[in-house]
Amino acid sequence: MDSLKAREVTIKHLGEFRLKTWTGSMVGVVEGNTYNHLQVEGHAPYFIGEDLLPRNVSMGLWESTATSESDTVTVSVDLFEQPKEEGKEMPNTQKKEHTSLEEQANPVTTERSVNVIPEVMKDLTDRLAKGVATYGKPLQSHNGRDALQDAYEELLDGACYLKQLMMEREA
Repeated sequence: MDSLKAREVTIKHLGEFRLKTWTGSMVGVVEGNTYNHLQVEGHAPYFIGEDLLPRNVSMGLWESTATSESDTVTVSVDLFEQPKEEGKEMPNTQKKEHTSLEEQANPVTTERSVNVIPEVMKDLTDRLAKGVATYGKPLQSHNGRDALQDAYEELLDGACYLKQLMMEREA
């Protein structure tokens, strides 16, 4: 059985900031709105709005709206803690066991799949060279976006192209 345990947490208010531009998904954020910049001790800072949802600091361009000194508050919070017996690990109720799944053998490599690796590596090298030839430097993420976000969006675009290709072949 889980138990509640009180713990002191220090939260530092780093100021108010207006969101000028947002580089991630626009769900839950509004450019031009003001957000509070907070940092819980031991964690990365984040922005929080009136809806109390945290936003990643690195996903936007922020402008300070107030020059107030930072405030620090210590609050007591109740955390769920799983009891431990000495020398015995208690089972985690969040984990689910999938004993019904059979272990599958690794796929057999065909000659075509082995031969395609040098082709893919050549295409990758050519793509990198195109970036240097076109822009004078290797390809980078677009418009200053976060590289991981850009890679994710490019993969989504690729999935859309593959779906379109599948639909064209079915027709």
